[in-house]
Amino acid sequence: MKKSIFFTILLSVGLFMGSISHGFASDWTLNKSTGNVDFYYKIGECNGQDAIFLKIVNKNNYGVKVTWTDVVNDNVSGMNVEARYGLKEHIVAPGASLQSDCSEAESSDLIVLAIKIIPTHKADITSFEFKNIKVITN
Repeated sequence: MKKSIFFTILLSVGLFMGSISHGFASDWTLNKSTGNVDFYYKIGECNGQDAIFLKIVNKNNYGVKVTWTDVVNDNVSGMNVEARYGLKEHIVAPGASLQSDCSEAESSDLIVLAIKIIPTHKADITSFEFKNIKVITN
């Protein structure tokens, strides 16, 4: 009986701690939601460089094409800086989400390296904006 109670308590604490740590591990910031598609970002580091990780979640039961422009807020210059490389575009399957990790930093446009947007100085990125978003049924 004592073993059963101890095991139940141990399991409960483990599940509780797991749910807490899971909540903190998910530090994505919702930037915009339009056309039943959510656009998130997370500021971090990738291979020693400041980076912004992007995530797009399609909550529709049909595929969509999304386009947007990257804008970062640089605390050093005090300005919002729009990326010079222009519009980004992705196809997102029904109910799917898109995101990348550091292993794809050079090839994925879902990772924005600060130096590519602000090459003149070491930026202090405080926020990100998906600008001019369009969601089109695919």
